[in-house]
Amino acid sequence: AAAAGGDDTAAAAPSKKAAAKEAKKAAKKEAKKNFKQDAGEAAAAASPAADASTTAVAKKSPAIAARPMMTKSKLLPNQLAFNPNVSLADRPVVALTVAVLTNTIVDYELVSDHTRSGCALGLPSRNGAEVSGDLAIARFIVKKAASSAFGSSASALLGGTDDEDIALMDQWVDYALSLSKFGLARRALSIQRTLDPLLVTGTYVVGHSLTLADVALFASLGFPSTEESKVEITRILPTGSPTLRWMEMMSNSPAVKEATQLAIGVAKNAEATLEEGASLDP
Repeated sequence: AAAAGGDDTAAAAPSKKAAAKEAKKAAKKEAKKNFKQDAGEAAAAASPAADASTTAVAKKSPAIAARPMMTKSKLLPNQLAFNPNVSLADRPVVALTVAVLTNTIVDYELVSDHTRSGCALGLPSRNGAEVSGDLAIARFIVKKAASSAFGSSASALLGGTDDEDIALMDQWVDYALSLSKFGLARRALSIQRTLDPLLVTGTYVVGHSLTLADVALFASLGFPSTEESKVEITRILPTGSPTLRWMEMMSNSPAVKEATQLAIGVAKNAEATLEEGASLDP
């Protein structure tokens, strides 16, 4: 009997331990459930307040109307437009020079346009389409003139008929364009160091006649066609530099002088016409 009683006590002990374990588990589960429920109620209570706050801010902050974008004029075919308020070097001086050199300047109408930061040309065969950028316009004018019946002088501006001269001309034009991100002093010194060895024995940058490369590099120097601008470059470059001699030659070119007068005198022309319904920023 004693043995039996001992067995019953041993069996009861594990049973009590299991029950305690189960009770502990149940308590944890209930605590978790209560925590989630409390958190949900708190979030629900906070939500209306947040919505009310957002609505109040929205009511206090009126919508800001977007500023109208500055509009550009609509160019007619063969209209060359640029801003008369920018410096001479930022006007289409290369395009005007080559138009004079190819005797096609009469084909283009110059208009002043205060809404533009750069220059643009209305394409002849596409109403409303335009090409922007001085060098891009200059290339277009020269190539168009070169394809005409009297295009020999225009072909010479592109480097003539020799493929190597044409490639060299393109290289110098690209070089001139790459300098546009620098200030005038750095551009002038870079051009001088590059051209001096070439111009010791040569008159022009490519070949034996004026090309688009000469005009593009002259424009990169700031288009020093006036006495004041030439003095500025002379102060930057070393005395006796072949590049200074080349600059003097370019500035005395009749085509460069006429292009300068045209670029400066554009403000006297009629203002560009805006598209119907367009408006300008105040």
